[in-house]
Parts: sequence; structure tokens; C-alpha cells
Amino acid sequence: MAWKKPSAAERALSDLLSARGLDVSWAKIRRWREFGALPWQPARGLGRGAGSVSGLTPDSAVAVEALALATTGKKRLEKAVLQAFTVHPRCAEAFVATWVPLPERGVRKALLWYVSQDLGGAVALAERAAEGAGDDPNRRAEAAYAAAHAYYLKQYHRVRRRTDGSSSSG
Repeated sequence: MAWKKPSAAERALSDLLSARGLDVSWAKIRRWREFGALPWQPARGLGRGAGSVSGLTPDSAVAVEALALATTGKKRLEKAVLQAFTVHPRCAEAFVATWVPLPERGVRKALLWYVSQDLGGAVALAERAAEGAGDDPNRRAEAAYAAAHAYYLKQYHRVRRRTDGSSSSG
């Protein structure tokens, strides 16, 4: 697919990042935008046959900087979106009370990707158990319940062993 030249907004964000010492191409900014990870004003028509224009929101600069910091080292965009959603990449600790204004669409896509990648989690185990239980909806539900119950029971005992072991050593 041939890309059009960068829009004024894409160039402005690329220039802003360059001024802050972050080297991000306008093509990468466009990919973030198309994914839904950047706040952007809706396109408005310029008149019949004249095309359309869309621009930045006041939150665009904050979000693009957070994504630029989070995508260093060839990190997947989905992981970067989730990192920026939970903690601003300039903060060292997770879940610090910061706010990066990411659009809901991008966060939802990243979360769906994350859940689909988690093959060892309770949801994935329950789905696999249900798939292997045949076509009967009751058997499928029972298999999913049993798999989820076993998963959480295992997690409970794992945490309990850790906490019991740490309290006895003190």
C-alpha cells in the first residue's frame, strides 16, 4: 500500500518528539494513529472533491510522547499501549497515579491482543477445556468451570506457600 505524504499534524508530532530528543518517524505516528492509539480530531470535509483534514487534540502530544518512550527497543505496539495506559513510561514504578489520554479504541485492541496471547491464564485454560468437552453446552460449562477452579486453587496455594514461608522466616 502506498502511503500519502505526512499530514501537517503528523509532521507536527514528529517535530515535537524530535525537539524532546525522541526520534520517531511520521510513518510510525501514522501507524499509531491508524491503530487507534492516538487521540485525534475526527476528519472534516474540505468541500466536494477537496478531501478532508483532521488535526490534533490537546492530549495528542502527551499520548505520542508516552508511546514514543514505551516503544523503544522494538516493543509491540499493543504492549506499549498497555504500558502507557497503566503507567507513564517516564515513571519508574507501575501504577503510579499518572494519566496518559489514550483513546478507548486503542486500549481495547491492545487488551484483546493481550488476552489472546495469554495461553496460561484462567480464561485460556477454561476456553481450551470447553472446546475439548464436546458440543453439549452443560458439559462445556462444567469443563470451563472445573478448569478455572483448578487454576485459581493452584494460584491460591502458590500465594499461600509464599506468604507462609516468608512469615515463618521472620
